[in-house]
This record gives sequence, structure tokens and C-alpha cells, in this order.
Amino acid sequence: MDSGNLSRNCLKLEMMGIQEIGRLKNAVMNETVQHIAQQLNEKDEKPISQIAQIIELIGEEETLNYLQKTQEIEAGEGMMTEKGDRRRTPGGVFFYLVRGGMTWSQRRAVFPYFNPNASRQAPQKKEPALPYKWPMRIADFKRFKSEDIGVGDVEIKVVGKPLKVIEKSQVTVVTMRSGEPPSLPKGLPAAPSAPTIYLILIASKQWKKVKEYASNPENKLIVKGWPVFDKKLGTITVLAQNTTATLLEKEKQEARKQKEAAKAEKPDEIAQAVEEAADADA
Repeated sequence: MDSGNLSRNCLKLEMMGIQEIGRLKNAVMNETVQHIAQQLNEKDEKPISQIAQIIELIGEEETLNYLQKTQEIEAGEGMMTEKGDRRRTPGGVFFYLVRGGMTWSQRRAVFPYFNPNASRQAPQKKEPALPYKWPMRIADFKRFKSEDIGVGDVEIKVVGKPLKVIEKSQVTVVTMRSGEPPSLPKGLPAAPSAPTIYLILIASKQWKKVKEYASNPENKLIVKGWPVFDKKLGTITVLAQNTTATLLEKEKQEARKQKEAAKAEKPDEIAQAVEEAADADA
């Protein structure tokens, strides 16, 4: 066999090897696509094709990670749609998670509504935004529960007139009730008219400062503290960190004004004293 034939045969074997590797790779990917589609209960051609595109773009390992996250969410309370009117299907959860982790160009390649030519099409009439209604908060809260949202310091401020006051040796127990909802910013849902009861625990030392104002009908207590939802009572219990009263704050403001006015008068008094001393020397 001459060297030319040998080279051609080697080239053929090399190409056959590359083709075989390609076939094996496609077989493995097709198996993964079918596995994911089966787990998501997706049987239509379009979502199955999108799963294949996702694997090509972000890789098999990362795609399977998204499948695992989907299964964890489904094993819990699931994920609601943006409107909050129904629970997402497993496929809906999977594609939602994948979209959130993709780059713009990747999303545009897989999902049709990220088509770069969409802006050249005739503009469509914008649908009015759906108003956010009070029941929608339940679905949104459930979405937070399925994620690690961290821990934050929350402080509450309660302003109002006490309904009931019980003084004890170290703590004064006060109850307050919310009134009619105020005028709220546009877009917020109408709050229910049922009042909220607040149970407020105030240290005796702080209560002594505001006790004389508590019975005045023109006064309101101002309490800042740590809120706790009391499951047994069905109320919000507030552990007061700072307590004052509107009349007390008004008195403090008047006292500050008088002090500032007195400071402003002092230069005139000093100038007058200097003049009197100069006249006496003369």
C-alpha cells in the first residue's frame, strides 16, 4: 500500500470516529431531553424542542440542576403564576427558572417572545395593567416562602389612643385598634375594613413619662417597637422600645422654641451691659 492510500484510509477512519462520537453525543442528549420532558410531563413538540435548545446553550449539568430545583418547588407548595390566579405547571416552573438564569441572547434564542425582530413588527395595543387585588397577596407570599429571603430587622410604629390600660409592677399593658384605612397611593389594593388589634407591652419606666397624658382625649400615644404576631391571640404584640405622647412632644417643641428665643436675646443683653459699663466709666 502506498503512502497516499494510507493517508486517505487514516483520514476516513478519523472522520468515522468523529461521526461516531457525534452520534453518541446526540443519543445521550436526546435521552436527557426525553428524561426531562417526561419528568415535566411535557409531550408537545415545542417544549421538547426548547428543552433541547436549553441543553445546547447552557449544558446538560446546569439544565438538570434546574430540573432538580423545579422538583423541589413542586414537592413544596409550588409556584403561582404572575397573576396569582393559578399554580404553575411543572414545565411552567422549569422554564420560568431557566429564563431567569439565562443571558438575554440565550433567552432570545429559545423563547419566541425574545425575538430581536419583534420591535420591527407593527406595534400592538398595550393591554391595561390588571389592578392588584387584596387576595393576590397570598400567592405572592407563598412564592417568598419557597425561597431564602434572608432575615431583616423590622420596627413598627403605632400611633393612637389606648382602648384599655393595665398597669403592673414592671410592665404596662395597652391595647389599641386601627381605624378606617387612610387614602393609599395609587396601585395599592383596598385594605379590608376589619380593624387590627395591637397588644402593646411598655416598660414601667417609659410608661411613667406618658401616663399623665394617656387619659387626655386630645392626646395620642406614639410607640415604636418590635412586632410579634401572636398566634394564640390572633393579634400583633408590640414590645415597646420607645414610648412618647403627642402632647409631650408638643411641650418639648415649645420648650425648644423658648430656649432658642432666649439664646437669640442674649447678644442684645450683652451689648446693653457693655454700653452701661461705658457710660459709668465716662
